[in-house]
Amino acid sequence: MAMAAVVWISAVGYAVAAESPPARGHIFLPPTRGATVLSTYIDAQARYIAAVGDFLESDAIARRHRADAFDREMDNALKWVETYFERRALNKAYRLKEDPTYLERVRKRREVKRDVTLNYPDEIKKGEPSVKLNWLLNEIANTSLAYAAIYGADDRYLDSEIDLQLLPGDAGHIWLTEVAALGQKVPFRASDAKVFDEDWPLVFRAAEFEPARKAFTDATGKALGEIRAVGAVSPQTFGEMRQAVDGLRTELERTYPKEKRKSMRGQDWVVFYDQGRRFVDSQAATVMRAAATNRMETFDGSNRFDGDSVFDLIRHMCHRGLIFAPQKTGDDPTYHKLLDAMVQIYREFQSLGTEA
Repeated sequence: MAMAAVVWISAVGYAVAAESPPARGHIFLPPTRGATVLSTYIDAQARYIAAVGDFLESDAIARRHRADAFDREMDNALKWVETYFERRALNKAYRLKEDPTYLERVRKRREVKRDVTLNYPDEIKKGEPSVKLNWLLNEIANTSLAYAAIYGADDRYLDSEIDLQLLPGDAGHIWLTEVAALGQKVPFRASDAKVFDEDWPLVFRAAEFEPARKAFTDATGKALGEIRAVGAVSPQTFGEMRQAVDGLRTELERTYPKEKRKSMRGQDWVVFYDQGRRFVDSQAATVMRAAATNRMETFDGSNRFDGDSVFDLIRHMCHRGLIFAPQKTGDDPTYHKLLDAMVQIYREFQSLGTEA
């Protein structure tokens, strides 16, 4: 007895994702066993063959899934490494943005100073002018266009429109010093280059300071004589200079003890005590410099400025290795005039460098 077998195949939709494998179907056979021995045999054979095929298909799908899983694991491993280094690079970039390197900070400060100098002239005049003057001196001296004018024979900028002529008394209000370690800088007037200042502050001009002044003048005069004669200060003279400086400081503290200083008005404290203290500190540094240096030029007047213009002054300082020292009382007009002139020279070289 012939029997017709009906095969039902389940309809299962395909996955939406393009990379996902298509959904598989399963064979469902109608129940035909039990009618006759033959039909039961045929049913068993059909189900066996269907099961074997389903197994083989399942095994193939499993191998495919396993291969896809390995492939994705390798892709994920590569992506993890790429992501790790990308995150490191982003983190480093943001850290550099928030906390730049030393050279980046230096470059930024130079850009800000350059912008302030060129575009905000009033801002550069705030604060201690010697700091701004030294920055301008360094910038001008390191300009390639100015190198030949400072160290060579190019004199086209001397007495030009950008070269301000100095008045006869201006050099006496300009304080210079040699490039030296902190605490060993010895300021002197550009006009005479005398390292031991004889321009006594008001407080030391009083009669009670006469013995201390004379002791200091005698000791420093003796030291200068030894330097000119043998090129060095003897230990005995060095001790006399230190004793003379200590005498000035002791007399100042005795005349103006702490109780008296507390009751002094602000202006009196500056004129009668603070200027005296600063003078003594300056002379103490000069004494230490005299004992430590072997440079005759520091004490023999070779650093004296004899020019008559700002560019002359720049050339003199660059050739001698000098920098500007802080101004003192009464030097403000000269320092501000000098600052304006050096800003103009700096602008000129900047514009010439841009055009080049």
